[in-house]
Amino acid sequence: MKEVESLIERAKKYLRSAKVLIEEGDFESSVSRAYYAMF
Repeated sequence: MKEVESLIERAKKYLRSAKVLIEEGDFESSVSRAYYAMF
């Protein structure tokens, strides 16, 4: 169960990063972060 929680936290971190990149206008990098949040 710890592994699943760790993966979810990492995905949340990547999504937060994607939001920051969108706010900065870096759409290509934000897509990359959102993509890696899925894996």
